[in-house]
Amino acid sequence: MEITNQLKNLNSKKLLAKNSIINILGNLIPITLAIIVIPIIIHHLGKERFGILTILWAIIGYFNLIDFGVSRSLTKIISEKLAISDSKIIPIISNTAFLFVFCLSIVGTIILLLLSKWLVFIQFQISEQLREETLYSIYILAFSIPFTALTSSLKGILIAYQKFLFINIQQMLLSSIMFLSPLIIILFSKSLTPIILILFLTRIYVFFNYLNYTNKNLFSINRKAEIKPNLIKEILKFGGWLTVTNIIGPIMVYMDRVIMGIWIPVKFLIYYSSIHEVVIKILVLPGAIMNVIFPAFSYTYAKNPDESLILVQKSINYLFIIVFPILLFLISFTKELINLWLGEDFLINSRLIMQILLIGIFINSIGQVYFSFIQGIGKPKTTAIIHMVELPIYLFLLWYAVQEYGINGAAYIWTFRVIVDCFLLIIITSILFMHKAYILTKLNYLYLFSLITLIIPFFINGLRERMVYFIIVLILTMLIHWKIILSKIDRIDIFKLIYSIKRSIKNKPREI
Repeated sequence: MEITNQLKNLNSKKLLAKNSIINILGNLIPITLAIIVIPIIIHHLGKERFGILTILWAIIGYFNLIDFGVSRSLTKIISEKLAISDSKIIPIISNTAFLFVFCLSIVGTIILLLLSKWLVFIQFQISEQLREETLYSIYILAFSIPFTALTSSLKGILIAYQKFLFINIQQMLLSSIMFLSPLIIILFSKSLTPIILILFLTRIYVFFNYLNYTNKNLFSINRKAEIKPNLIKEILKFGGWLTVTNIIGPIMVYMDRVIMGIWIPVKFLIYYSSIHEVVIKILVLPGAIMNVIFPAFSYTYAKNPDESLILVQKSINYLFIIVFPILLFLISFTKELINLWLGEDFLINSRLIMQILLIGIFINSIGQVYFSFIQGIGKPKTTAIIHMVELPIYLFLLWYAVQEYGINGAAYIWTFRVIVDCFLLIIITSILFMHKAYILTKLNYLYLFSLITLIIPFFINGLRERMVYFIIVLILTMLIHWKIILSKIDRIDIFKLIYSIKRSIKNKPREI
């Protein structure tokens, strides 16, 4: 009975709210560090080295996201097992998946090792004196793939059990070292290799932290544990399509910098990548919330499918309240913010890029809810097919846009792709729940109105006019959202959430 109650608590509003807060707060430190540290790194490393570093960060980011779909598959399967109180099979499934991911990650390491010289000496436009350290850095990244993929699988297990305090501590460590390691190394050397080596050692440390935590608090993950190869079929039934998504999705997220590295001298890539590196981190806000809500989608859909659509509505409502004011502020005052942060050179070359990317981030924030929902209810095939159709079109358009329009073209195509992606996900969700699609209608009108209000500051030059516009639009949009979009229950839940935030500040949160 006690175990059953504990499992039910995994889907409680109080726990979901608390874990969302923990996830958001856990991502604020790395974002703050990035804003502070990037100008210093650029000054000491120089434009070309920093451009190469951002490509290496993109490779790290790619393999951080790619775990062949097993992580999210484990989250879904374990959430469903917990929902029906069938927890005995969970350790066997987890150990089987762990071995499977290890074997696949070794293949990933070999592939990157084989491609490294081709990338450095043939594809990327890198100065000859920087090629050797870039090559050694990619070698190090290749050997980090198994630790990255296995950590991701362990994270998928812990997400199902809502262990977000531990997850965020580890994520803060990784993200902080990513920005602090260059700051430390530039005191002694300008080489990129020791920077990447520190990141590699940190990933090994974090992997063993995850492994020890799982072994001590949940169940044993080790080579002597029971493994059933036939369970791989169950994992791949959901995770197989996720593998497609987890390979293609990160390509579309990070390939822009790789293609620019091929067609544009790396020293010019800095005007795009420095902005992208910080701005894209706004997506940790919807990502943090979706990591919490994803197992709740699976749990709720298993109990009551129609109720899960209500959870989608609530997720978007709360996410909009968090993300829209931030994006409206950043778009309205892009000119002043870039000039203050990176200087006039970047203001001239990066202002439009930042505004375009911020529009894409608004759309992508909404799309992440639908994306997580469709996967959470057991339809990863749908998202995989969307990505398979999008990938060749996106790469062709990106390739063309970078050649013809440079770094601005890459920003336009990235944003265009996420708009199409979000539109398709909304259509599919409406088709799947046609009898309940009216629930999302008001939200869709709000998206369109909000998108228009975010584009208008592109054409307002004066600072005073933009300040007035920002205040009026923010108040108007929030009033519409509060009075028309949110239900009475939603408004009560928000007051409860604010109250829980106050309590979280006063009382140190505990793992559940």
